[in-house]
Amino acid sequence: MKLNSLRIGWAVAFMASFSCLFIAYASIGLAEPLSANPGYVYVNKGETKTVTISGGNFRRQCGVVSSDLSIATAKFDKVSRKLEVTGVSAGETKIALTRSDSNSVTIRIKVFSTYISA
Repeated sequence: MKLNSLRIGWAVAFMASFSCLFIAYASIGLAEPLSANPGYVYVNKGETKTVTISGGNFRRQCGVVSSDLSIATAKFDKVSRKLEVTGVSAGETKIALTRSDSNSVTIRIKVFSTYISA
């Protein structure tokens, strides 16, 4: 009977430690999905617009990729959680921000060659 109690005790301890690990992982925000506001950016050529990124944290590395650098470029500030999108030439593209845990968000960009007021 003592052997079964010992096995049950180890199983409970293992499950408890696994649960704590999962809770710790989720509580630091790595499992939380990223979102962008706005998710679609209209920007004039030569102009910069700011997108707010929320969800999770950015303690780990992250990267920004534009599907067409000739249309729009972007840079991300982890502290302010702001993505600055700059229009280069008229057209449409997408910019993806990806965290090292593979969590990502994609923002659609439309750049105008003539001035469009917001």
